[in-house]
Amino acid sequence: MKQTAQVISLEGGGMATVRVLRRPACAGCDGGGSCCEGQEKPMETRVRNPIGAQPGEIVTVETPSGAILGTAAMVYLLPLIAFFVGYFAGGSILWGGLAILPAFLATWLYNRRCTKTGRLTAAITSREALCSDT
Repeated sequence: MKQTAQVISLEGGGMATVRVLRRPACAGCDGGGSCCEGQEKPMETRVRNPIGAQPGEIVTVETPSGAILGTAAMVYLLPLIAFFVGYFAGGSILWGGLAILPAFLATWLYNRRCTKTGRLTAAITSREALCSDT
């Protein structure tokens, strides 16, 4: 997933803070976003800065789509599957609820691993234009 952002500040370790203008999911529809007007919200986030972008620059920020989809599947599907396995194996909702607990633990551990490795961290991939204050 690619988004346009403005570099706000540089941080140590090759990281930068960028401001991304989040658009609603319907922004690309044939209605031209008229039904969603005024719902755009800026968001600041930390991203990797392998190209050395400087504060004020407009850049393209890319998130690894495959990793995001895999994580979404893990977060949403694993607890659901665990619930149904527990429900059908134990014959009650109680067993389904208990089966969710290891799924949540696995999801939490997966999140910690992704945070440590930076697997889900977005990165600046290119410069769009240089903003000047002159």
